Amino acid sequence: MVSLILRFKKKGMLRFLSNLETIKAIERTLRRARLPMVFSKGFHPMPKFTFLDAMPTGVVNLSLYLKVILERKIDDVEERINEVALNDLKVHGHWYIDIDINESVKYYRFRIIVPEDLDFENLFVEKKGRRIKVKDRMEDVRKVKLKD
Repeated sequence: MVSLILRFKKKGMLRFLSNLETIKAIERTLRRARLPMVFSKGFHPMPKFTFLDAMPTGVVNLSLYLKVILERKIDDVEERINEVALNDLKVHGHWYIDIDINESVKYYRFRIIVPEDLDFENLFVEKKGRRIKVKDRMEDVRKVKLKD
């Protein structure tokens, strides 16, 4: 058995899939690609795979990581998956390595597009009766100009 880490990109209209719908879409894709996946034992066997934490619905995810256990290595794994994958849910990297993907990812990086006139320095949200300054909850905030 070997551990395979896959990096998918989920974009376009598929960004509106919930976490469970995304997992099902990827599972169906891996089955259609006829990967030699290892399945759990018992009454209702399921492929053995692990996802990172769920992203909010509606967010484009350019680094959706998945760890799947295979019976053996496959040389053309990306080609086999992308041949049967949905257009906006393709593999863009793979590694045969046995790591805990949840332990390996230290942070997420988001790009948020807001109107130019938004005063981000003084933006607050109400959460459980407390006023929280949005900028204080973020590691790195940069203003950039959008190109037309």
